[in-house]
Amino acid sequence: MHSHPNIGRGLTPLKEAVRIAGEIEQSTGEPCPLTIHYGDPEEGVEMRDILDLLRPGDVVAHYLVAIRMAQKWGHGAGREEMSPAAVTAFDSEGKLKECVWKARERGILFDPAFAPLWYSVKNIRQSFAEGFYPDILGTDLIRASIYCLPLINLPHMMSLLLCAGMPLEQLISAATCNTARAYNFLEDAGTLEAGRPADVTIFSIENMTRTSTDLLGDSIQIDRFIMPQVTIKQGRTDFMLPIFGAKKG
Repeated sequence: MHSHPNIGRGLTPLKEAVRIAGEIEQSTGEPCPLTIHYGDPEEGVEMRDILDLLRPGDVVAHYLVAIRMAQKWGHGAGREEMSPAAVTAFDSEGKLKECVWKARERGILFDPAFAPLWYSVKNIRQSFAEGFYPDILGTDLIRASIYCLPLINLPHMMSLLLCAGMPLEQLISAATCNTARAYNFLEDAGTLEAGRPADVTIFSIENMTRTSTDLLGDSIQIDRFIMPQVTIKQGRTDFMLPIFGAKKG
């Protein structure tokens, strides 16, 4: 939730969204999960207040945020470090708040949705140290930011999370079947089960080294990169590295 589109309205927009989503579910019989863009909540609104309104299956994006956005997007001035005790997922000691753990227990999902702005290396490390890994993975990249540092693309984001300590199996599930299940399109994507669409990515994990620095200046060393080798869409090969299948050495 951003403060600036709804200044002075507090939690009213979220309450209304929850109500509308419930009506849609009742009328269609299909799930209607909400995804909350958690960025710069209005003064007086804390993360606990927002989480308490969400339902099982709803998604909190940008939960690793550590910076306050001003009135417009950009990489320049207008940001300041958020007060952890006030509005982030982390308390005054830098640990994940109890309300975040309780929300996960209730079935609320957490998506880092990095984009260029909405995460910090410090919060990634702290979250992982506590054993709290993302449920699903989205990049929140748009045309203006894709292929740009610090995030670049989904494989780069996955490589960062892998090197920060997220187990590979959980990482792949978060990027595929968990995300498809969360948004109710598991019949069409996210699985290699027989009879499902043949959308496949073959990747390798390559030992290379690059330093990734967030917008607060904190860095993490990425020394294992998830490198796409082949992309198959609907059973047709859409991309293949020229050296795919070649023996090393």
